[in-house]
Amino acid sequence: MKIKNRDTNEIILEVKSLKDADLIKADLRGADLRYVDLRGADLEGTDLRYADLKGADLEDANLRDVDLKGADLKGAYLEGAYLEGALNYYSFVAYESSKRIVHCVKHDDTWMVQAGCFWGNLDELKERVINTNKSLVYLANIEILKKI
Repeated sequence: MKIKNRDTNEIILEVKSLKDADLIKADLRGADLRYVDLRGADLEGTDLRYADLKGADLEDANLRDVDLKGADLKGAYLEGAYLEGALNYYSFVAYESSKRIVHCVKHDDTWMVQAGCFWGNLDELKERVINTNKSLVYLANIEILKKI
């Protein structure tokens, strides 16, 4: 199996199977991991910045201290995943409305969001979105953040 960079198509890692691969602290920046089965995988310390994880199955995966900055987690299955230290930062592009990059940082037990002039928690953001543009991108990302 060849894991490629989603932008350059360059091979990042070649393994017989992801189940048997040693992915601890692996450098998988920008990897195309769409819909890949990573159930129970030990990914501790892995660099997954800007990786495409759309629809990936990460059930029961060890994501401790994984760098997911800019990673696309839309539709990723995270049930039972160990996330300590994994997601302290998350960003997405509000491509259907403002076209801005929305920055989200974990603070204590809540996510704080900076979107243009807005700064607040997920509930405050959701209320603002519902009362203004009803952006599905914002609403979907709010739900993703509530689950992780």
